[in-house]
Amino acid sequence: MDATPACDHLRADHRLMEEHLDRLLAALSNISPELIPDICSTIANLQRLEELHFEKEESLFYPMLRSAYPHSMVR
Repeated sequence: MDATPACDHLRADHRLMEEHLDRLLAALSNISPELIPDICSTIANLQRLEELHFEKEESLFYPMLRSAYPHSMVR
């Protein structure tokens, strides 16, 4: 089994989370009452993305690493 597609997909997740974090940082740096809904939405989106991402890591990525490197300390 090739780990490259899994790595690429996880990397894409990271980039998407970075975009949301950048948006959140910009909103928080110039906070105003009208930005509160956007901030709440961005946080909710981040939570969903992270939940899906961590599930992929735990169910797909780490088991693949464990089988490829059985003597390592991979979670």
